[in-house]
Amino acid sequence: MTIERRGIVMTIDSDCEANTLITGTLQLRGFKVFKVMNVEEALKKLNEVQGWFDAVILVGDIAMTHGGMLISKIKQINSNIQILAVAEHHSDEAKVLEYGADEFTIKPISTETVVNKLVAMLEHEKATDKSLA
Repeated sequence: MTIERRGIVMTIDSDCEANTLITGTLQLRGFKVFKVMNVEEALKKLNEVQGWFDAVILVGDIAMTHGGMLISKIKQINSNIQILAVAEHHSDEAKVLEYGADEFTIKPISTETVVNKLVAMLEHEKATDKSLA
């Protein structure tokens, strides 16, 4: 069985167990995934690879405490990277989207729902790219 590569994703979550669940589900769905646990690791990896990720998933406290700075830096490195923020509270939505995230959802959320939102976000981006061509 061949798995079609769907894209390259970085997950940023300080909760190791949750990060592993999301990473594993993404891999099963055909994504190449880089898992990091904090902002410093994320920025180091983004700079090392010059931003060749298709998407970044920011989860929990990282989305809110460091979201503005991190989203801004991600977009500076590569403005085409799609960002999905998974925050603790619905009241965080306006702030995270204002920072520049492309999609927002709140916890608790299943890993399948995170993957489905990511797939929809990336497919929308591809459709937009084709319509501009």
